[in-house]
Amino acid sequence: MAHDVLAAGTNQRFSHTHTTTGTPDAIWGLWTNPASWANWDDGLKSATMTGGFTQGATGKLTPLKGPDASFEIVSLDHGVSYEFATKMPGARLHVLRELTEEEPTTFRHTVWFAGPLSWLWSRLYGKQFRTALPPTMRKLGDQAASR
Repeated sequence: MAHDVLAAGTNQRFSHTHTTTGTPDAIWGLWTNPASWANWDDGLKSATMTGGFTQGATGKLTPLKGPDASFEIVSLDHGVSYEFATKMPGARLHVLRELTEEEPTTFRHTVWFAGPLSWLWSRLYGKQFRTALPPTMRKLGDQAASR
């Protein structure tokens, strides 16, 4: 099995860009359906959201390890990008998902820890998340390509 490189950046703020033969609509459809997130994010057991995918909407993430976490869609530019944030003790974990090119379909995930204890959370989980991000995005791209 090939060893994946870390997502670019630091353990506190990092990003990865991936290109797929899937369409932008396919990526957007997978991104905005939290029930499908565990299909391409191996770190999740499940994700749920009440109501529609709108700014201010909330949901719940159930990771493979650790406690459930609530999340909120904090920004949304329909068909282009959105950001969600998860509360952690003394910090928040932010995930920004962006479609950056339409042909070929290119997308980026940027992840960062913010808040007074962000240094602690980035030390505990940053490298693990940076390692997981490239294969997660590859899996997402593959699923988009098969739609």
